[in-house]
Amino acid sequence: CADAAVFDKKLCDADAVLCDVPCSGLGILSKKPDIRCKDLKGLPELLRIQREILCTAAKYVKPGGRLVYSTCTLNPDENEETVQAFLRENSEFYVKKVPYSKENSGMTTFYPYEQEADGFFVACLERTR
Repeated sequence: CADAAVFDKKLCDADAVLCDVPCSGLGILSKKPDIRCKDLKGLPELLRIQREILCTAAKYVKPGGRLVYSTCTLNPDENEETVQAFLRENSEFYVKKVPYSKENSGMTTFYPYEQEADGFFVACLERTR
């Protein structure tokens, strides 16, 4: 009912924001095998949309609050690269270490062959100021 890439001042000062962006869906191939036939020519546009949504969602997080970025893809361009690009441009955020992470970092890719579940990515970011 709204465009997540368009800022809405009424949503500011949140303790936590979940940013589950549209993605290529490469982590859910077992449930949606038709994704294998998907043309990825539109990936640059998808990356742009993901970054816009992440940047807009970040504006809602109050200092000390958390922003969780997630996708159901295994594509590093949509995952780690998107988060790293965001962090380079938003120094008030950092990756928050979380216990569920394999590397005890704030970014984790869950692979279907390891978890017996769909593949997905989660990054936990915290705002300092």
